Amino acid sequence: MKALYKVILSVGIIISIVICLWSIIFYIAIIHEIDDETEDSLELYAFKLIQKKNEGKLDSVLYDGSNNSFFIEQITKQEASQMENMSFADTNIFINDRNETEPAKRLVMAFYDIEDNFYKLTVYTPTLEKYELRERILFLIILIILVLIASVVTIYLGVYRKTHKPLYTLLDWHRNYNLGKEKQEFPECKSNIKEFQELFEATKSSTQRAEETYKQQKLFLGHASHEIQTPLAVSINQLEALLEDESLNEKQMTKIFTTLSTLRKMTKMNKSLLLLSKIENDQFNNIELTNINEIIKEKIELFRETFSQKEIDIKIHENDVLEIEIDNILCEMMINNLLKNAFIHNIKQGEVQIKINKSSITISNSGKPNALNEKMIFNYFYKESNEQNSSGLGLVLIKSICKKSNLTIEYQFINKKHTFFITKK
Repeated sequence: MKALYKVILSVGIIISIVICLWSIIFYIAIIHEIDDETEDSLELYAFKLIQKKNEGKLDSVLYDGSNNSFFIEQITKQEASQMENMSFADTNIFINDRNETEPAKRLVMAFYDIEDNFYKLTVYTPTLEKYELRERILFLIILIILVLIASVVTIYLGVYRKTHKPLYTLLDWHRNYNLGKEKQEFPECKSNIKEFQELFEATKSSTQRAEETYKQQKLFLGHASHEIQTPLAVSINQLEALLEDESLNEKQMTKIFTTLSTLRKMTKMNKSLLLLSKIENDQFNNIELTNINEIIKEKIELFRETFSQKEIDIKIHENDVLEIEIDNILCEMMINNLLKNAFIHNIKQGEVQIKINKSSITISNSGKPNALNEKMIFNYFYKESNEQNSSGLGLVLIKSICKKSNLTIEYQFINKKHTFFITKK
């Protein structure tokens, strides 16, 4: 999840909780106030009725008004003493004028007149309008909540985007940044926020250091590999000449062969490092549209003969013609290393499957029963613990060529087969 959306989600949740809590408290307070007003009104009306009763102005014990109704019942002193001074309750009342039942608030209390006669007074007031008022208040509160949340989130989103625009500028630059690539102008920090200014300065400084280190490493790798090549060749020639000495015993011959084998591995590794250095330094620029199908079929015949002792079954599926803008030498290196990897690390009577589409190559081979380390196989000098004949640079070379040629490479272990995907970007 992007930081922007995460922040908005968090802010929205917090604001929603706060507003909801405030709204609940507000609603409860309003309802309590309405109930208090209703009870106060009932109480006032009851006292007026008692006053009229004491003044003898109530001719009937039953009175139906437009809004209120009451009932007066004479009771004993003992019954009056057992009653609460004043009690309220929510109930229903039948309205004769409307011929329907409505919600009402009821007041019950005891009183006595000037002649010490005790009465039970029951007063009703319809509360339908108040219930409707509650619903309107609840609706308005919900509407206000939604409007407030939407407004706050919208305002925050606008402010966040505006204040964090430099951050997104830097992120976009990082997405397109390639170490060692020329003409990558560092963006300007158009913000007065101190933290962003410091971030831009720190990023620029670290990028410059990385570029300088990268250039030095490339120069060192190229020079070192070149300087090592000649002594290795001389040493190999001298040892090969020494093997012609008939005075050498078997033990001496074995040691020389072992040394020769080591030097040849070093030579092979050094050539790979030189190639990598040349690729990184853009020394392969003969770019042309290349038919990958033809190169793959040519290389397959060579590997079929070379590894005939393994009796490997080769299957190629050409669903389409794949054409890539690539240096021809690099293309042959890439295909050669891919196929070599599929044959060398295969098992006897194993299988190699090649699928060619308009935009990709898929090469699958049988081999070790377990998947390789997807995060490590494209690293320099990485190899499985028991692979003594591997330089650990084959896949590095392939990945470097892919990067140079606007291709991607991916490894997966599918159906017990080691599978490499080469795809056009």
